[in-house]
Amino acid sequence: MLEARGRVVAIEDGIAWVETPRQSACGSCAFKGLCGSGLLGDALMGGRVSRIAVRDTLGVQVGDEVVLGLPEDGVVRASLLLYGLPLAGFVGGMTLFQSVGEGWSLLAGGLGLAGGLLLLGPLGRRAAGRQAEPRILARIQDPVVVRCDVHS
Repeated sequence: MLEARGRVVAIEDGIAWVETPRQSACGSCAFKGLCGSGLLGDALMGGRVSRIAVRDTLGVQVGDEVVLGLPEDGVVRASLLLYGLPLAGFVGGMTLFQSVGEGWSLLAGGLGLAGGLLLLGPLGRRAAGRQAEPRILARIQDPVVVRCDVHS
């Protein structure tokens, strides 16, 4: 189970809107400010916060800190679909037209890539219905402060 912490910012009709800090693999890299990937990621991620709609099963309140969970197998399947389908279309198109010529092979690969991208919409919606959605696993309680008054 992949987990992330977030804060409930709104509740509407049994749905909790949770803001989580965006994270990238570059966040812990020592060279994050020096490489193109780190700089591009910072530019694209903008506000650094994601807002997620999650069914409220715990009765959380605005301001509560929560732990969100997403099953790993759902993430792996979504990644395979997202990357694998367009790549398969590209390679398949190029392979089918390889004997005709290089230009035709590249054109067929491009069309296969476009076809794979177009299929992502309907297949992604169907797969999303079968995949588990993010859910609130726990409410993070305020830390307990223990006072020890020692008088000597």
